Amino acid sequence: MPKHLWGHAVAAFALCLALAAPALAGGNGTALSIVATSDTPVCSGNACSANIAATATTSGSTAAAAVLVSVDGGQTFSNVGTVATTDWVGSGRAKLAEEAIPISGLPAGATTVVTVCFLQPGANGDPLKRACADVAVTTPSPCVNNCSTGTIL
Repeated sequence: MPKHLWGHAVAAFALCLALAAPALAGGNGTALSIVATSDTPVCSGNACSANIAATATTSGSTAAAAVLVSVDGGQTFSNVGTVATTDWVGSGRAKLAEEAIPISGLPAGATTVVTVCFLQPGANGDPLKRACADVAVTTPSPCVNNCSTGTIL
């Protein structure tokens, strides 16, 4: 490269680094993401339950992660467990953790949006990481009289 262009190249490289940094989660190139699904809900009368399968993926930190769940549109969250540092599996930077989350008290014949979040604390000056996923759980309608015939309300 000609010497008179070297200064421009260095400035362009520095500008690229400055612009790319905010795109990296946590500012250090690590990210936390989550995917969640529900099984088929089961009801007893008007009360239903379902199991949520949540998988968190990290591209770096294997710090413990709190597992939070909301069934009221994200207004309130309950801590339903913790992914321990030893629960993350994988090699290199890509690691994952799976959690089975039982949800009970769902109303029959309705759709409830369940929000599942994984939350990792920040460290070494990096901010905390939070990843959430919404799962719509639609329960069957309540039975009327003889439930074995499949009659629904």
